[in-house]
Amino acid sequence: MGGGSAAPRNTYPMHSTHFKIVSFALGCLVWAAAGFAQNGGAAKSKQPVATVTVSNAVATKSSQVVATVGGRSIYDEVLTPSIQGQLQRLRSQEYEVKKKALDSLIEDNLLEAEAKKKGIPKEKLLEEEINSKVQDPSGAELQAYYLALKDRHNRPLDEVKVEIKTGMKLAEIQKARQDYLKRLRADAEVVVLLSPPKVQVGFDPARSA
Repeated sequence: MGGGSAAPRNTYPMHSTHFKIVSFALGCLVWAAAGFAQNGGAAKSKQPVATVTVSNAVATKSSQVVATVGGRSIYDEVLTPSIQGQLQRLRSQEYEVKKKALDSLIEDNLLEAEAKKKGIPKEKLLEEEINSKVQDPSGAELQAYYLALKDRHNRPLDEVKVEIKTGMKLAEIQKARQDYLKRLRADAEVVVLLSPPKVQVGFDPARSA
């Protein structure tokens, strides 16, 4: 038959091309997976190194070298116990200085607040509430005070009467001031957060040996 159907086309080249594309794609995926696994393993392997570095830093800080003698190290932990008592006294002195200054600031604030409440200057408040209420010591009080401290003065009463009178009155004014401030403090909300130093017990490596 001259008009028969045409012979089937050869599709082999198309299948060959498709196979190459698929093979290339699979190769890329395998290469990417291998690279990710390698990077992940490297990242994990770095973590223990960082941990060791931090541990070494902590150990170095807790055992700080403060001097060397002939190549032999002296550590801070050995130095501290020998001066612990002196350091404690210094901390106590520092606390007392701070406490005294803080008490003065608290008292000043209390007086300022009370003067503002009354609408008068602080100096006038002190005069009205304290100074004016303190009386001069009587002759009998001066005589008793002088006899109690006669050996200290070693002078006749007439020569030291004014001095004794002034000192006695100032002492009474100071006492009246403290009593007045206690009343103000009791009525106000005063919270002191300053704490005394804690007593630290030092460790002596020589005694534990």
